[in-house]
Amino acid sequence: MQISAEQQLRVGRELREERERRGMSLEEVARGTRFSVRHLQSLEADLYDELPGGVLRKGIVRSYCRHMGLDEEQWLDRFAEGGGLDDTEPNLEQFAENVHRARLEAVPQVRRRWWGVGVMTFVLLAMAFAVWHFVVAPRVGVHLHQLIPHHAAPADTPPAGS
Repeated sequence: MQISAEQQLRVGRELREERERRGMSLEEVARGTRFSVRHLQSLEADLYDELPGGVLRKGIVRSYCRHMGLDEEQWLDRFAEGGGLDDTEPNLEQFAENVHRARLEAVPQVRRRWWGVGVMTFVLLAMAFAVWHFVVAPRVGVHLHQLIPHHAAPADTPPAGS
């Protein structure tokens, strides 16, 4: 669909005329879209530089059209052709997909890392026990069999020497 240069500059004005034809105030649209009156005024005045950039700018037009019952895609196309969308802005959908893909690829590496941490902890504990058992305990005179309590002699055994 080809749009003339004159029509490209009137997208906001035509949205305002459509809103007024339906008898809606700008405040009603602001409440329904949850965007500020200031941003909606900028949209209707074709002052695109005063709108927030990126996805938010597209969201304002989409919400406005949805609230008014207009064909969102048609108006977004007209808005883009009228210079309302900046082609130099990054594609955030592609960025989000790339982040998601990178996180999925990183999961096996993270799991391997935690297995390595667990194995290293086990080895360190085994080495600490070995040092204690073979170095520290003999110097202190503590042996494992001494750590285990012995059972007391039965009470009916006569004392030695009687």
